[in-house]
Amino acid sequence: MCRDGGDHSGGTGDGGHVYAGSGVNTITFSGGLHYMQITDIRIRRISKEGKMKAVVSITFDNAFVVHDIKIIEGEKGLFIAMPSRKAADGEYRDIAHPINSETRDTVQTMVLQKYEELMEEVEEGIAAGAPVMEAVI
Repeated sequence: MCRDGGDHSGGTGDGGHVYAGSGVNTITFSGGLHYMQITDIRIRRISKEGKMKAVVSITFDNAFVVHDIKIIEGEKGLFIAMPSRKAADGEYRDIAHPINSETRDTVQTMVLQKYEELMEEVEEGIAAGAPVMEAVI
């Protein structure tokens, strides 16, 4: 039984929900079997020019953190790149990543929203003479 009163655990496995409210962001994984809250997002802005704009750490359930998520400016706008490592064959492989597109979209939306908020604070800080380099959201 899901917190919203619905039973989303049956058969199809597509009963995932995204909850946002009261400052808590919750992602439901695998047909409603577990709720994970994004309890902390830390963004470190990159001051040098280039496509990488920031590095992000996300904490789930105050218990599990994923570091080195990158915010990249691509041809179609900003997107996140999950932490990766170069394999022996020269290809880069994600170390940690969402296993479905709904979760990836949710994480990306939340991170980019917080990044935009940080950039607004940076602009205000620069105008006031105090640049901001890191934000804890």
